[in-house]
Amino acid sequence: MRRGATTKLLGIQSHFFFPVMRGETVTSASIFNPHEYIGGTLVAIAGNDFATIACDTRLTNDFNIRKMRSQSKLFDVSPQTVLGSVGCWCDTLALLSLVRSFSLKYELDNLMPVCPDSLASMLTRTKLTRQYFVSTVVTGIDSNGLGAVYFNDPIGNYLRLPYHISGTGGRIILPTLNWFEGNEEDHMNAITTSLTVDKTVQISMEAFRAARDCDSFTGN
Repeated sequence: MRRGATTKLLGIQSHFFFPVMRGETVTSASIFNPHEYIGGTLVAIAGNDFATIACDTRLTNDFNIRKMRSQSKLFDVSPQTVLGSVGCWCDTLALLSLVRSFSLKYELDNLMPVCPDSLASMLTRTKLTRQYFVSTVVTGIDSNGLGAVYFNDPIGNYLRLPYHISGTGGRIILPTLNWFEGNEEDHMNAITTSLTVDKTVQISMEAFRAARDCDSFTGN
């Protein structure tokens, strides 16, 4: 006899089967799930010739705090590229190892540091062939000298966006960015013409102030 089960994490449903002995009762607590969602929030904003990305530093499992104010979710990949990741922490570390190797090989082959465009493309190819239960945001300066923000979801889709919020605090933070209004072209025009570094830093700080009181995964 086999008992079926379905799990859902980061919007992905996984179906699997496991044997059930005669007379055995299976509960949800007896199902092993190797992917642990540790929460967290990322806010990335692209400017005309710069990009900013901010994160919280708390690792949690439900309401159990593993580390507080000590673990960044941002990783320097090259002088012009930063990777942010939220989701399953062990998958984040495994993916980061691949990113480090790719960055080194890219620099040796092209005699230049990896740019956000190339890293986002690499993450898409990797996630299409392997399951990593993380959402990643790549920020930095692209090959044309413009600020760039790329979002990669857990199944490999990616978009270039003027700004992006990932993680558990996204729904709380989004109203803070309501001044981005209009259609897609207006978004890009607002980003490239009116933002300064100081303004984006201020926006990011206000966003996390809004999230810290309502989202236990983000904290203070």
